[in-house]
Amino acid sequence: MGKNIFVSYSRREVGFIDDLVRNLEQVGHEVWLDYRNLIPGKPWQDQIYEGIEKADVILLVVSKASISSQNVEVEWHRVIEQQKRIILLVFEALNLPNELEKYEWVDFRGNYKAGLKELLSQIEQPV
Repeated sequence: MGKNIFVSYSRREVGFIDDLVRNLEQVGHEVWLDYRNLIPGKPWQDQIYEGIEKADVILLVVSKASISSQNVEVEWHRVIEQQKRIILLVFEALNLPNELEKYEWVDFRGNYKAGLKELLSQIEQPV
């Protein structure tokens, strides 16, 4: 059965994200992605919080751009507050904020197909 997945990322990784989302949707997952789900004229932060609240799994892309983004930081803090499941997608190697160090992760720096296979396996595992 497919999961509801919220993706938190920097726009600099949009090519990676587009491919990832396509692969997740092909196997039956529903993916919340800001540029596809935000409705103009409604407060965007409320919509993001709603997307996080409805998600079974949060995917946080770990890159220099995402970890330095204030918007991404607001999202992962919200996820932690709600005690949601987070899977870190390591796009670039860097030191994580202390709050994120304990979460499960998948390495996408080398082999994309191997990373995707591992991610799909982790998503299906119970928390």
